[in-house]
Amino acid sequence: MRLPLESPPASLVVKSIYREPLILAIPRGHTLSRSRLSTSVLADVPFIRFPRHVAPGLYDQIDRICIRMGFRPNVVQEALEIQTTISLVAAGIGVAIVPESVRNLGCRQTVYRQLPQRDMTEMGMAYERENRSGALRLFLSIVKPA
Repeated sequence: MRLPLESPPASLVVKSIYREPLILAIPRGHTLSRSRLSTSVLADVPFIRFPRHVAPGLYDQIDRICIRMGFRPNVVQEALEIQTTISLVAAGIGVAIVPESVRNLGCRQTVYRQLPQRDMTEMGMAYERENRSGALRLFLSIVKPA
């Protein structure tokens, strides 16, 4: 899951297992793919993002990044899946702030740019604090916290 979680119950153990930068996905050929990322340009660009209920912590983090850069994203489309988001970017519908691992999807119609500050996002795991199963112990021996 994407961290941070909003108010996880005390019965859950939540651990970060992977950190990666957030980057801007841009349609190939868009002026942003070649120019400096400025607030004035980003303020007018259509954005694609996921609905808040999908990952509230990441959603709020992206809002904070935009506000810190001096604009509110002009959201023209929401998408539930990251693959859909990248397809919409590739089709020229807008840009999106996404985790860097999205580059691995191999979409040739999309280019990626680093954001001015290196904001990180985290993947995490959660499990019941009282869970003593052998499967969980084995899983925890393989997956190491970040």
